[in-house]
Amino acid sequence: MLLARLAAYRKAGDTRKVQFVYAGDMTRRASTPRIPRTAQDDQAMAQMFQARRVRDSGQGAMDIGSDQFFVPVENLQPMIDEWMRRFGDHEAIVTQPDFIFENRNHLYERLAGAL
Repeated sequence: MLLARLAAYRKAGDTRKVQFVYAGDMTRRASTPRIPRTAQDDQAMAQMFQARRVRDSGQGAMDIGSDQFFVPVENLQPMIDEWMRRFGDHEAIVTQPDFIFENRNHLYERLAGAL
């Protein structure tokens, strides 16, 4: 349990949650990007910056939507710059999670392997 909490704390220290926010309906947003946007575009951008989607876009209020990702700290600014340039989002809100727990505990696996 201690190793799980420590691993989750370490993972959170190297990660930021970024929320890209856009106002207006999806039709208006779709006309804003310089490059036509598809789900594959979102996935390609996430992979390019080693980001992991938190939730799908369009789940917010009718007039405001967002795309949320966990992003490694070193890729945060490049991802924000590229995402906003390509997709025309109005804001990027960045927060730091306290803990990110995962199924696998790499600290425990290393300790068990050493024993």
